[in-house]
Amino acid sequence: MLNQFYSCRTKRGELIGDYLDYEKTVENFEGPAFYCEYQFYNQFSKNNESLKKNYYQKHFWGILTTPYYGRTNLRLRHLASGMAMCCILDNYYKNWKKEYYASSNNFYNFFISKFEPKLVELPDLEMFYSMSKYFTEKEIAKHISEFQKFNSQPGKKVILEFKSTPQFRGFDPMHAEAVNDSTILHKTLLKLSNNDNELFIANRSVITLIKEQIWFVDKVILFVPDKSIEISYGKIHITTNGINIDWNGEVIKETENMIVIRCE
Repeated sequence: MLNQFYSCRTKRGELIGDYLDYEKTVENFEGPAFYCEYQFYNQFSKNNESLKKNYYQKHFWGILTTPYYGRTNLRLRHLASGMAMCCILDNYYKNWKKEYYASSNNFYNFFISKFEPKLVELPDLEMFYSMSKYFTEKEIAKHISEFQKFNSQPGKKVILEFKSTPQFRGFDPMHAEAVNDSTILHKTLLKLSNNDNELFIANRSVITLIKEQIWFVDKVILFVPDKSIEISYGKIHITTNGINIDWNGEVIKETENMIVIRCE
């Protein structure tokens, strides 16, 4: 089983490349934290054994045996895999914690170095590819629907076009959806700045059009009440519930329902 786990992870690395680093980072920091939560509950819970076993399965181990697709519970899945690796190490290396935290290895590589698993032939993946295709198409349809919903909301459509790429200050990765390769729908948080220019949007939907990577924003699209837009002395002010924008710029096009602003 260890060989199969190692072979699956190696295959996953071939498929998603550098994105595997995110998963390893979660295992590095939050896997051991989840393990500590598990051990604390195991040692100090006053529930009877039946209730404890039910909680173990629901809160800790069930995550590892439940199929998920796309980004659903992505972070939680790697909390659980990190916890499981901690528990396995406990069975074979009593002092592994001291050695691990004194090393510069990421946790997955440290774990693998202790057992030296081998690559083995994986079972036929055609069924998994078919399931992946089905759920991917379902997810794409959901994102398109969310995009259409975004574009049909009331208010004036504001398009901010940036002369130079603004500094990317923050977003919520678990609530940012790619509509396509260049269009990102942020549902909870987006923060940009450039010198004294600032854009902060919280708990409101906003679109970014990007240049290759999410960090390089070319345009921002949002909907606001018409009266919330103030333009004076080359400065754009937009203040309404959850939206605060102060940016140097000029209006290059305006209609009854849309305004396009070129931002410095």
